[in-house]
Amino acid sequence: MERQVSLLAIIRVPMDQITIQAGVDAAQPGDVVLVLRGIYKEAVVVSKSFIRIVAEDKGEAILEGRGLLANGFLLHNVTDVEICGFKIQNYILNGIFVMDGGYHRLLENCCESNGLHGIGLVSKSNLVWKNMLRQNSYAGTAIDGNDNWLIDNQITGNHTDGIFLLAGSHNSLLSNIILRSVHSAGLSLQGSNTLIYENEFKNNLQGIVIYTESDISASDIMDNNEIVNNSAQGIVWVHKDSKGDEQELPLSPSEDKLLQYISCVKELLELAEQTLDQIPERQLHSHIMNIVLIKQYVQKLSL
Repeated sequence: MERQVSLLAIIRVPMDQITIQAGVDAAQPGDVVLVLRGIYKEAVVVSKSFIRIVAEDKGEAILEGRGLLANGFLLHNVTDVEICGFKIQNYILNGIFVMDGGYHRLLENCCESNGLHGIGLVSKSNLVWKNMLRQNSYAGTAIDGNDNWLIDNQITGNHTDGIFLLAGSHNSLLSNIILRSVHSAGLSLQGSNTLIYENEFKNNLQGIVIYTESDISASDIMDNNEIVNNSAQGIVWVHKDSKGDEQELPLSPSEDKLLQYISCVKELLELAEQTLDQIPERQLHSHIMNIVLIKQYVQKLSL
């Protein structure tokens, strides 16, 4: 089926449209939503494929969640969307959350001080390149999907993990700098067949923690990484014996990372629901959609 693309159109926010959401809703395949500098207190739901959403001046178009809104950008079941050059901060859940669909480009954004992750991917074949992911309350980025590429990102000062790869295979982590993951690892790895090449893991609690029941040498490829000055361990393999007991644990023996993660997301969802009466009417629909979709995601994780 041949893809239909309009002649290139540029929709300017806030000139042609008042909000980023209005610009996205007006866009057609092939269009660019060009966001001028300013502070945008909104949660943007992207339900159009084949569009670009670009900050005119990198870092000067700021999405501000104010601790009230769920996600900065939510991409749901769409394909080939680019988000480039934004600063996204103070959302209850994620700066950018991608659920289903794929083949997106998340480029040169700064996602900081969000309640869950800077970037969350439940999706396949996405490029995450040259983003700054810092001081988020859970991970800098979390991945639940296949064939994603994380390249040249700076991931620093996140409360738990720098990168949390909770499921999926054939993901590639190349030339990222992961610093000062406060209470966990630069990388917590539960997926398989992961390429980890030329990354820097420095000053984290652990450098890399690998949770797997298979022989890591038969699945993951790690080469030329710099893993130094991590306060507990450099690389740790956490696996289960025939009784299901975890061995070589660098953490508490009772700790189950997935259950902890689900519990954290549920708590933040409750917080997001409590803010409904404080959300401006024009934002309410997208905020509710954010909550509904994240609930669906948690149900999948809990199965």
